[in-house]
Amino acid sequence: MAEVFSWPEATIHLWTAGAGATSAALVHAQGVSLVISQRFEKRITFATAGGIAGRTRFTLLETDVTLRVQQMWASMGTMQMLKSATAMNAVLSASSLVSTAAWQLWSAVPTQMQLDGGIGGLCVGSFQLQAADASAHGV
Repeated sequence: MAEVFSWPEATIHLWTAGAGATSAALVHAQGVSLVISQRFEKRITFATAGGIAGRTRFTLLETDVTLRVQQMWASMGTMQMLKSATAMNAVLSASSLVSTAAWQLWSAVPTQMQLDGGIGGLCVGSFQLQAADASAHGV
């Protein structure tokens, strides 16, 4: 089962954990998508002759969260943090005329990064983070 959320524009904050924690906010992100996939084990208990009803039980085995940003404008500090291959936390927030939504990823690792331009200023690039879980909050 995969659930996909996408926004044309969003704000993303990244930070590393630990004593030497660093943080960075993406100046602007476009084409943002969040995909949450879960894998379950299905067990079926059939009804017995004694009249005990059967039931189906699902056990969550694995959750996989992927955050993709198609285009972003960010400082070199952000790009260095993505390049460091250090697990980081991320908050994705987006708003519209009717609501605000935010997702938080825990211990995400960068699995893909692309950098374009950036001479003497902001870099334009894209990246993908992979995490084991995410939590949602919004209005």
